[in-house]
Amino acid sequence: MLEWLKRHAWKACIRQKRIGGSNPPLSATESCKSKDLQDSFIIILPCPSKITFTTNSVVLYIFYIISYKPSATICLWHIHSLILYKKAMKKVLIVVGVLVLTGMILVGVVWWYSRTSNPWNAATIGDISTPVGYTRVDGSYAEFMRSLPLKKRGSKVQLYTGGDARFQFLSTGVIDIPMLSNSEQCADMTMRVRAEDLFSQGRYSEIRFQDVNGNTLQYQGGASRKALEKFLKKAYGVCSTFSVSRETKPRKISDVQPGDVLVYPAHKLEGMGHALIVIDVARNGKKVAIMCAEGNTPARELHIVRNPNPISNPWFFFDGDESMLFVSIFHFGRNELRYY
Repeated sequence: MLEWLKRHAWKACIRQKRIGGSNPPLSATESCKSKDLQDSFIIILPCPSKITFTTNSVVLYIFYIISYKPSATICLWHIHSLILYKKAMKKVLIVVGVLVLTGMILVGVVWWYSRTSNPWNAATIGDISTPVGYTRVDGSYAEFMRSLPLKKRGSKVQLYTGGDARFQFLSTGVIDIPMLSNSEQCADMTMRVRAEDLFSQGRYSEIRFQDVNGNTLQYQGGASRKALEKFLKKAYGVCSTFSVSRETKPRKISDVQPGDVLVYPAHKLEGMGHALIVIDVARNGKKVAIMCAEGNTPARELHIVRNPNPISNPWFFFDGDESMLFVSIFHFGRNELRYY
């Protein structure tokens, strides 16, 4: 390689002994006498075929030769490494750009999914997929609630008095059943779903609730839809989270069933309580996943409670031995999961 360079290298150029303005002419006819030029100068030559690093191309390399000494340093490999480095960096930038774009798309999808009502576009509650590895539990009450229709994707929770309800982000799907009155709020909705299930099965004598004073309200209207609605409207006015909590019995989260209620009570007519109804349950060994629905104040449509984690939504997961049950922004004590 060194011999090839000696044969083909150009001699260093030096000034002629005359004035040439700001760009004095150069000549290669005289020997190199300048100490500066002897110490360091540049030559450019085509790369011989034996050391070609790319096919179908001619590569020009810049060599730094120091003082024609036997130990002259040639930066061929350094320049080649630089070329490869630039090519590698270009590929890295392309990959990074693709990853950033993909990440932005995924964030957009997650944001849309976490804000949209009924993102699955499910027709009924039963059309919503179970978590991987979990199996839905059986039962007539479970089948009834899974048959409840959902409003189409993007539907917003409506107030009984009209208009969009506040805090839409707490809902992930609107259950398509008509409201009965402006008193149909959280505890009332748990009563409504239970009464509708019993009514659909013809179990009219089992439709009864206790009011805040402990008195039992018994439905006696038989198969009349009008009578059922009249009964429920009356019950809404004298029942509350307090009466629902007192009427029901506690159940462990490991034994949870569709139709159970999560309720922390208002004390008689004072304070504010809240109630959710468990509308679906799936199990994986001892682990349990539940889906909940709620009404709220002021009266609004029954809707599925959103899990803020879009990967888990609308399911909430429990190991079965929790002392506190966290569902969305609500939390319930161990004895506040109850059943009729």
